Amino acid sequence: MSRTVPAAILTAFQQGETDFVLFIEAEFDGGDVFLWSGIGERTIGAKTYQGAGNLLGLSETSETSNIESRGQTVTLSGIDATLISLALTEPFQGRPFTSLIGLMDSDDQMVLFSGRMDTMQVEDTPAASTIGLAIENDMEMLNRVVQRYYTSASQKSRFPDDRAFDFVTSLGNQNLPWGKGR
Repeated sequence: MSRTVPAAILTAFQQGETDFVLFIEAEFDGGDVFLWSGIGERTIGAKTYQGAGNLLGLSETSETSNIESRGQTVTLSGIDATLISLALTEPFQGRPFTSLIGLMDSDDQMVLFSGRMDTMQVEDTPAASTIGLAIENDMEMLNRVVQRYYTSASQKSRFPDDRAFDFVTSLGNQNLPWGKGR
């Protein structure tokens, strides 16, 4: 995936600085969730990220020149009951998710991974509460089987007024002269 790297982040990469922070953006019906790996609130543009500190974790993210789908896992531990409730009740599968990397002293951000939420593991014990969220790359959609057929019924299930396939069965037995007239 090609992307533009902001100058401040590129300079930090080149100098080997270690003040990078992570940001995640997850879209839900009840409201989007914006978290970052620092403490307190941080506003960048129109988005206010809630600090999760070192309780926010991302799995390794890698890219290859091959055409393949790689996922990412996000973990959030030591969280309060409101996020556990959101995780258990809110529909999440197939919703957009983005992880970004930025600098502690700059508002510049760069997309690290973008995909769709897939599965969620919630562990709520007296000792600790942890949410693990698996994210699929958008390329994973290419591997899914499409459950549609070239039939009138299949077409009408999506577009009730479309009659494009109504006459397909009658075409199979028709004699259609082709080329020179008889």
